[in-house]
Amino acid sequence: IEQLQKCKAEYYRLLQQNTKKGTKRATDLVKQYTLHWWRTTGSVKAHNFIEWFKQEYANSEPTDKFLIWCHHIPVAENIFNYIKNEMELDCLIVHGKNTKPKTRSEAFDPLRSLDHPLRIGICTYQSCESGLTIVPGPNRVIFVELPNIPYTVTQAEGRVHRIGSTRPVKYQWLILKSSYDELLIKKLNKKSRLFDVIVD
Repeated sequence: IEQLQKCKAEYYRLLQQNTKKGTKRATDLVKQYTLHWWRTTGSVKAHNFIEWFKQEYANSEPTDKFLIWCHHIPVAENIFNYIKNEMELDCLIVHGKNTKPKTRSEAFDPLRSLDHPLRIGICTYQSCESGLTIVPGPNRVIFVELPNIPYTVTQAEGRVHRIGSTRPVKYQWLILKSSYDELLIKKLNKKSRLFDVIVD
């Protein structure tokens, strides 16, 4: 958390500096640091998620299946390794580096099936937010990291809320104080309002 607080303070310092100077270099510095803050947020959230998920899984029903969304591949892999090695649970992971587009739907077969014992799947927005139907398996959807586009959230939610769904789905968004989430929520709300106007 202390690391995130430092990132937040530095971001707003650079932003203020950019407002005064208005140069391309100042603007680029803000953009670069924004990405750094986002990556750091993901890393810290992965650690916090692991502790939170341990209890969440313990309190779940035996028939519950989890679909966990991440933005950064290292975050997804950290969570996968913990669940697999520390919790000693079967788990699948799908992202742009470990699967090809044509094989991604097939990769979700164990999670999709209500009869298969596998209960946890992890994926990234860029590789799985569209073009996939992951039903009727997952009924617990967890967003560890937030994307920066409202449409991405809608698309990701829709992977398990489609024709073929047979049970209610619970969605959970994990938000961390002093993290890049604070800025993302403001951006998402602003873009969502604009998106709604355009769609209407």
